[in-house]
Amino acid sequence: MISAVVLAAGRAERMGEQKLLLPLRDKPVLQWVLESALESEVHEVICVVRDLEAVRRRISLAGDRLFWFVNYAADRGQSTSVVAGLWAIDPKSAGALFLVGDQPSAALHGLSLPAFRDKRETRCCFGAICSRSLSGSRAIGADES
Repeated sequence: MISAVVLAAGRAERMGEQKLLLPLRDKPVLQWVLESALESEVHEVICVVRDLEAVRRRISLAGDRLFWFVNYAADRGQSTSVVAGLWAIDPKSAGALFLVGDQPSAALHGLSLPAFRDKRETRCCFGAICSRSLSGSRAIGADES
């Protein structure tokens, strides 16, 4: 089983407000990412946020596969959200797929999780989905060996 971790605990310094919660068409940006993850084959979706109350006021998604995790150390950088997400996933997960909450075009549309699971032979313990259209997007990976 594969877990999805949505990183959504940014500071919103450049925009002055949480762009994750701004409307894109008829719903908040973050909701597009979460819905895409929930429509995929992942076992669970962990959404790491900074302010759960603010998110829950705008996003009313619920389900037995969606879990919210508050990163109280978010001011110390995105790596704290990665650690929080890894802490929160099901211990039985074979891997974690990281999604960026403010990039709905980089979500899981058409992702083949069987292909991702087969990568275990290469000893990759986690990966990331990033938008190819955005410069500066990063992939995260690690080797268990």
